[in-house]
Amino acid sequence: MSRTLFILTGASRGFGRSVALAFASSGLARAQPVDFLLVSRQASALGNVAREIEQVGKFVSGAPECLFWREPTRRLKTSWCTKIIQASGVPKGQTVTTCEADFSHQNLEKVVSDIFTHIHSSNYTKVYLINNAGSLGQLARIRDQRPESIQLEIHVNVTAPMILTAAFLKRFASSAERTVVVNVSSLAGIQPFDCWGVYAAGKAARDMFHSTIALEEAECEATEKKDNTLSKSSSRSRVRVLSYAPGPMDTQMQTQIRSDMPDVPLKDAYIKMHQEGKLVNADDSAKALSKLLEEDTYENGAHIDFYDV
Repeated sequence: MSRTLFILTGASRGFGRSVALAFASSGLARAQPVDFLLVSRQASALGNVAREIEQVGKFVSGAPECLFWREPTRRLKTSWCTKIIQASGVPKGQTVTTCEADFSHQNLEKVVSDIFTHIHSSNYTKVYLINNAGSLGQLARIRDQRPESIQLEIHVNVTAPMILTAAFLKRFASSAERTVVVNVSSLAGIQPFDCWGVYAAGKAARDMFHSTIALEEAECEATEKKDNTLSKSSSRSRVRVLSYAPGPMDTQMQTQIRSDMPDVPLKDAYIKMHQEGKLVNADDSAKALSKLLEEDTYENGAHIDFYDV
């Protein structure tokens, strides 16, 4: 049976939670069974998101009587699994697995290896990796940045998703019919903002990293077609890459920005946006991302902002 794997980092709250629920209710999740792998530092909050996905399944199916089976994973105590046994309109055998992982850990190779132990199949036709996890870090002008803060922020926001994505591509890029990598980016990745230098540099680095993947994988596919190891009838790239800027969202991260940011004009602008209700609803932005993925017409490797969807 054809299956989809959906890996989402930073899935326990904010935009990550919204993305998980948007994907679960989208046509992508109804097309064939999905194995959700939700990753975050906060195991208990992940469990809440998994239960919300259950409710999405009930709503989409229109079958409130459908049964759910929870099976604790004994080997990995930080994870648990929910299997949808039967629901009209929802593919049979859909699963949600949660994985506690800390990308600030120095041994990222082990962190990524532990995440991949939660994947129990290699026979996926479609695989998605949403690189959403990240750290806001120290909001300060460059002259006031602490060296340890810079080092940690680059480790979490740049090094970790690079290592995870490389492992993901190595495992699935040549086997799945469609491999999709989404970088949750920011306007700060292409435009400078006061006191956002280190965070913005990380986003810019991630944008270029993901754009390079689109270029490299296109070259790989061209070579495979030339060597007759890939169907020449395929008109669209097998590996699809998108950098998506979700906009200034009304989340806990925005609350932290308005609280921790030094007294610069940009802070006042964020406070005003919050007071006037002009911040982006995270659910709306997640639905826009889900729509982009479902339509699958974006330029490979593109940077797309919520306001451009």
